[in-house]
Amino acid sequence: KPFSLEVEGPQDPVLAGTTVQLLCTVEGAKPAAKVTWYNQSKVVEPQPKSYSELTNDGTFKTVSVLEIIVSHFDHQGTFYCKGTNPVLEKNREVPLLKSVDLQILYQPITMVQPTEGLVINETDEAQLFCSFKANPSNLTDVIWYKDGVELVGDENQTFEFSVSGVPTLTIRNVSRNDQGHYSCSLTNSIGVGNASNTVEMNIL
Repeated sequence: KPFSLEVEGPQDPVLAGTTVQLLCTVEGAKPAAKVTWYNQSKVVEPQPKSYSELTNDGTFKTVSVLEIIVSHFDHQGTFYCKGTNPVLEKNREVPLLKSVDLQILYQPITMVQPTEGLVINETDEAQLFCSFKANPSNLTDVIWYKDGVELVGDENQTFEFSVSGVPTLTIRNVSRNDQGHYSCSLTNSIGVGNASNTVEMNIL
């Protein structure tokens, strides 16, 4: 049966959209080991080919390289490599298993809330939130838009922009002129993420 299994991957965070190579090496098996890759608990499809070579002690060294293009979905994800051979299976022994964790850098994935929209009476106060996921999570810029036009503060402080925690737009003393569709965009050190939706504000 195989006596060792090692998995190697990037030590540092990698950018979303980058091609990453994960290396799995199984040694000491005769016959040669079979390698299977898993993304979390799901078997990777299609499986990469494995290559086996005979070593000086008469056993086989098997190498498998998994090449993937990573996205923000892979952030803090775990890839597993499993190694087994007929001897392990016949003895009903547990296969060798090791994992590698990935850290992915990506621009903000952004959405305006409440997604169902807002119905507000004139003179009331309205709040919109720009929820997001990002790595790194530190934001360098927040921009709010109404009907595609950037909102800026005014002397009457009608619009209040809060960045701590979830970026928030507060509109005080709402008027009929505030009716429209609102969106936002967020920036971190990786790039800009525009909201995937707009929120309609209906003023009564």
